[in-house]
Amino acid sequence: MNHDSNGDSNDDDNNNKAITTPIPATDMLYMTVCPEGNYWTDCQAKVLSVTELPPPVQNQDKDKEQDQTNLRPKQVSVVLDRTVMHAQGGGQPTDIGTITSTGTMSTNHHNEEEIVQWQLQVEKVFMDRASGVTTHTGVLDLVPNSSAVDRDKNSTVVPSSMWRRGTAVHVQVDVERRRLLSECHTAGHVVDAALAMCGLFWKPSKAYHFLEGPYVEYQVSNGGSTADASLLLPQLQTAFAQLLQQDWPTQIQLLSQEEALVLCNPCLSSSLSSTTTTTTVARSGAAPPPPIPPPGFLWYDDMEVFCSPHLGNRVRVVTVAGFSCPCGGTHVSNTRQLAAAGAADAAATDGQSPSSSRQPQPTTRHWKIVGMKRGKKGVVRIKYGYEEIMQEE
Repeated sequence: MNHDSNGDSNDDDNNNKAITTPIPATDMLYMTVCPEGNYWTDCQAKVLSVTELPPPVQNQDKDKEQDQTNLRPKQVSVVLDRTVMHAQGGGQPTDIGTITSTGTMSTNHHNEEEIVQWQLQVEKVFMDRASGVTTHTGVLDLVPNSSAVDRDKNSTVVPSSMWRRGTAVHVQVDVERRRLLSECHTAGHVVDAALAMCGLFWKPSKAYHFLEGPYVEYQVSNGGSTADASLLLPQLQTAFAQLLQQDWPTQIQLLSQEEALVLCNPCLSSSLSSTTTTTTVARSGAAPPPPIPPPGFLWYDDMEVFCSPHLGNRVRVVTVAGFSCPCGGTHVSNTRQLAAAGAADAAATDGQSPSSSRQPQPTTRHWKIVGMKRGKKGVVRIKYGYEEIMQEE
C-alpha cells in the first residue's frame, strides 16, 4: 500500500519494494514460549505491513464527503513480527484488543508537530496456515484522549501513514475475554478426561470452544454403544466435577512427533525410547489418573498433521486433567479455576508477560457438562457450559 500522497516517484518506488519484501511467519508467543506465553496478555512488537481495506459499501458515499479531512478512522489489516493475540482456529474464537503506537504528526496549517497516539481496535486475528503470517484487522484511529482529535480539515495525513515497516507498537489483549475463552477451551479438554475417567475411549472428532453453545464431538469406537447416553450423562457430569476439584495443573509442551505420539496415546508408553523424555504432572487430590485405553487404541495416530514448521517441526501438546492432546489454544493454569470455589486464586496462579500490569479478574463461573446428544454414524456430542455463582460478601 502506498501511504504517501505527495506524488514523489522515488518514494513510490521505495514503497513498491517494501510491498514485495517477503513477510516472515509471525511469532505467536502464546505458542512459541512454553508455557509462559500461554498466559501473556501484552507484548511489544514491530509492524511488518499495513493494508488499508475498502470501507463498507453503505459508508462509501459518506466517506467521499469526509475525504477532505483524511483523518477519519481507517479499516486496516496489520501484520506484526510477533503477537500475543490468539488467531481464530482450532475451535477457539479470535482474541480482540488493541495495538497502539506513539508518534508525532502535524496537526495544523503551520506544520506544528504534536505527540499523538494511534490505536487499532483489533476485531479479528487470522493466521494463514501455509505461510504462518498472522493479520490483525480492525479500525485504526487516533486515541480518544489525543488533542489531535480536534482535526484540522486541511490536514493531509492519513492514519496508516503513521504505521510503516518497523514501527514499534504495543499489543494488548482484551484480558477478560481471553480469560473466558481460555476457561472455555480448558473445560473442553476436561470433557475428554471425564470420558476417559468413565472408561469411554472415544476419539475426539470436532471441538467447538465458542461461548455460544460449546461442545466436543466424539466418534464411538471399539464397539461402544451410545444407546444408554442418558444413563452416561450423570456419570460424566460427576467425573467432570471431580476433575475440577482435584486441581489438575495444565501442562504445555513443544514436543517432537515421536514424543507427542507417546504422550497423547498412553498405550504406547511401553515403547518409549530411552532418548525420549516426558514430564510427570503433579497435582493435588488422591484420585487415580484416567484409565489407560485398550492395547492398540490411539486417540491421535498421525502427529504429522499437527506438526508445524513455524514451531520447528514440533507439536504443541496440552495436558489437562491428565489427558494430553495436540492443541494450539489458550488455557487456564489448573482445573480448579473452572470451579467457582477455586476461581479466586486465578490471578495469583496465571503467569503474565513481563510488561503487563493488568491481571485477570477472578470469575464466579462454574463450568460443567450440560448435555449429551447422539448423532449419525456413531457420533456423540457432549455439550458443556457455565453458570454464574453469586459471591458471598
